Amino acid sequence: MMLLTACAAAWADGSDTFAQWPGWEIRSSEDCYLSGNHTPYPLTYLIDGDPKTAWMSSGKLNPRQMALAYESSSKRPYRQWIEFCGNTTIDSIRVMNGNNSSPQAFARNNRIVRVRIIIDDQEVKTVSLSDKMGWHTITIPRTNFHRLKLEFTGIKKGPNNHTFVSEIALYDGNRKIDFHVPQLFLFSSGDECGDGLVTNIMSRSGKIIHSWNSQSAYDWSPSKRLIACLDENSHVFVADITTGRALYDKPIKLRSKEDYCSLTNGFKWEGESSIILTLRHHTGRMINEHQEEIVDYRETINLNTGK
Repeated sequence: MMLLTACAAAWADGSDTFAQWPGWEIRSSEDCYLSGNHTPYPLTYLIDGDPKTAWMSSGKLNPRQMALAYESSSKRPYRQWIEFCGNTTIDSIRVMNGNNSSPQAFARNNRIVRVRIIIDDQEVKTVSLSDKMGWHTITIPRTNFHRLKLEFTGIKKGPNNHTFVSEIALYDGNRKIDFHVPQLFLFSSGDECGDGLVTNIMSRSGKIIHSWNSQSAYDWSPSKRLIACLDENSHVFVADITTGRALYDKPIKLRSKEDYCSLTNGFKWEGESSIILTLRHHTGRMINEHQEEIVDYRETINLNTGK
């Protein structure tokens, strides 16, 4: 079981985005809440092979927002960045810089002209990119990485002041790395102020299928093909990320409308066909002046029958 609570307190006023699926996670400095950008530009647009789609990070931060984004511990100025977390070997990085949907869109928006490459927290090199559409190739010593960070240290601003990257591709020799992006994946836009992260199940097209807050829980099936989550409204959602199909979408039947629950054992998978959900929940009734009633709840969910 995985609980999304680690960043909630620290980033209550905004957080970076991430896209996650088995084997890969992509993170970025983009803070959709602070930047005022509530239109999803999923990070998977960076690796979908379509130059007309793009990741976007707004440059329109006011002084308060810049103060929140400032790296106070190191006193370094805020940089926009993208980070790939996985386990693979590469010797080059190819970047399609700016908004490549048209020459006009490219000129209207910000473009990256200098990039710092950091692999597993070690700086590898800083390179300059020409201010033009199309692919830019960055060669590096052949290495296996767990974390690859592209930090944008130079930006050529356009009138719209939004930084776009249309595509990023990783190569090992002539072999392009396949990210195996499924039909559905986890996505957070950092757009929940004061309550921590909101996590979504999102489709490749950018459509949000289901959402829950940072205090809720999710878990992968043994094959990593199915994902189950229990949201703050005691609602269970299960989906097949390979087909994009929802398998279960129902509230659990607790004793009171005032109930809220905290997982103890959480989800226990019985293969890929059923889940045993175990939790403790508050009934909203007081045992005495200082103690609220808490009861155990257990339910078996059959994914074949939807019951």
